Amino acid sequence: MAPPHPNSLPSTGGKEIGVHHDTLKDIADKLEKDLRALKSLRYDDKLEDDSPSEASLGNYTAGRSLYGTVSAAKMQIGNTYTQFITAYESVIQAIRNSEKTHRNADDNSKHGVQNAGSPGNYT
Repeated sequence: MAPPHPNSLPSTGGKEIGVHHDTLKDIADKLEKDLRALKSLRYDDKLEDDSPSEASLGNYTAGRSLYGTVSAAKMQIGNTYTQFITAYESVIQAIRNSEKTHRNADDNSKHGVQNAGSPGNYT
């Protein structure tokens, strides 16, 4: 059996897992910056702006058929883009929530240890 990868997580119930709050926050900030840049490219608007109108493809069977195909493709691409943006936003929010949860847990643990060591807490 191969030895465990040096970057693998410790086994459950074993070693402590540390969360670097500032690193998580930095990752979320960088992802959010990347998302803003992606949104600024206006792909959803460009998709609409660059699509041919029904009239531009002609009023005949092949033209109407082509328009139907282009419209269906535009809708599918638009839906996929929207789903991607929504998923990207969800990942950022999950990272932010994780950072906050771990920071609060660490702060509570720290305060618990400090309070346990205070002489006024012994009765």
